[in-house]
Amino acid sequence: VDPPDLLRIAVGVAILVYVGYCLLNQKVWVRGEIGLK
Repeated sequence: VDPPDLLRIAVGVAILVYVGYCLLNQKVWVRGEIGLK
């Protein structure tokens, strides 16, 4: 595996984790807002 490939994989994983984290936070936030109402 070449270093560029490692970098590409690292960036891809970071983006997936970031998107998943944002979606999870959004779900929790929306659920909290509905719970408050």
